[in-house]
Amino acid sequence: MRTRRLIATLLAGAGAAAFSACGIDTDQAGTPTTAAPQGTTTEARTSTEPLPRPPENTVRVDGLTDGLGGIISQRFAARSGIDVAFIRTTDEQAFADLCAGRVDVIEVSRDPTDAELAACRQRGVTLSESMALGADAVVLATKNEADVGGDCISVRQARDIFRAGSPYASWAQLGFRDIPITVTGPEDDTRAFTFMGQVVLGINDASLADVRADYVAEPTERLEREEVVGTERIAAANRRIARFRAGLRAETQRERQRAVNAAIAEADRRVLREIEAENRRRAESGVTLSAEQAQRIDERNAARVDRAKRIAAGRVNARYDRELDDRVRRYARGVLAEAEAPGVVGAFRFTYYELFEEQLRPFEIDLGVPVTATGSPVRMSDLTPAARRRLRAEVPEGARELPALPRGQLPSQTAEGERIYSPPNCVFPSQYTITSGAYPLSRRLLLFTSAQALERDEVLDYVEFALDRAQRLAAEQRLVPITDAQRDSSLAIARNGGEAPPPQEEETPDTATTPTTAPSEDEGIPGVATG
Repeated sequence: MRTRRLIATLLAGAGAAAFSACGIDTDQAGTPTTAAPQGTTTEARTSTEPLPRPPENTVRVDGLTDGLGGIISQRFAARSGIDVAFIRTTDEQAFADLCAGRVDVIEVSRDPTDAELAACRQRGVTLSESMALGADAVVLATKNEADVGGDCISVRQARDIFRAGSPYASWAQLGFRDIPITVTGPEDDTRAFTFMGQVVLGINDASLADVRADYVAEPTERLEREEVVGTERIAAANRRIARFRAGLRAETQRERQRAVNAAIAEADRRVLREIEAENRRRAESGVTLSAEQAQRIDERNAARVDRAKRIAAGRVNARYDRELDDRVRRYARGVLAEAEAPGVVGAFRFTYYELFEEQLRPFEIDLGVPVTATGSPVRMSDLTPAARRRLRAEVPEGARELPALPRGQLPSQTAEGERIYSPPNCVFPSQYTITSGAYPLSRRLLLFTSAQALERDEVLDYVEFALDRAQRLAAEQRLVPITDAQRDSSLAIARNGGEAPPPQEEETPDTATTPTTAPSEDEGIPGVATG
């Protein structure tokens, strides 16, 4: 087992100087790193051209413009004393650089293609397994679960809802409630809009010309959320309702006062007649009252008159209030229905949606094609030759992914024995489904290196540093952190020369038996809702 060099801890200032002195570029995009001087190699390769000799005490890294590679490289250089040559570039260029030996580590958003794997094999580069670094996702959310009458749409439907020339004007066209579709999302020329364009529209450099004409662009996610839940519209509607009530009360005030005065006068006359009748009966009976008794009767009668007047006025006011409330209620029903505007769907970053999940209902997303238990689409190359021959008539020539087929025509498993699940497979956005890649509107941040690069201490140090801090850095950058299990699995790959270590067998008591049963046809992907 080789001896690893301990990472020297330097002062932050000295580390930052090392980072800048070795050509760190946090702004340059799409430019490959400069090849290091070429040397010789003693390893047998499929190409006669030797790989470039790596510079001493330097890790060469290709990263994404909006990933974690830049900040990881900066902090690693500041703390380790190892130079980092970092370039921001594309996935395609990163794989090309790694397979050509021009860089040691790459941060990308996808797995390599068959052509990229072939290019690595041609140069004798053994590509590592992917190591999870973080993720990001777009959540399409409405106000609540009952807002539009459904909670699962396909990737194609999501794209068609938001794209320019959308065929959807009502949610009824997707089998939901018959209410208009309204969409909102981030403003153009923002990172959030660019990301939404990539994962929802499938356009790398989207603009407002690529979204539907009635798309409501908001400068902040707070305003976007308020557009979905109708916060400002409802507040404005309540102000309109209050003004309507005040105006209606002012309009009816003169009529009300006349009715109140008439009721008071009638109550006064009625009670006075009652009092006069009582006085006559008392006089006819010959009852003589003392001065004190007469005063008490007068006080009681005055109170009776006042009470009768108050009751009469109260009844008139109550009748007018009921009539006013009925008119205001009818007016408010229409105003609030317009303000609440059910049917608004917004595009949010997952980390923002998490903060307000009590206000927002996310759509589950169906990839629309057969998938494995991890949510990965099944490619034609994943099938056995016999299965591919059987599907030749149903699958378009040149298709890479297995299309949606009736269950009777769909193979039950891949060539490697993985169960194949037919759509719909509705995936709810969560930390696990996003970082595992099962949620379709997500983008993973993956770290790749090579077995040859991992033989160098500084490269392994860099990879371990990145994985150990990936969760904290992802949270700082408003990305979705990987799980502890994903971190541990990635570290195990790095420490095993880029290969996934063999699974450890668990010891079980001799008396215990574990039945093995295949999933039934009705079972869905574990943790994923099936339609």
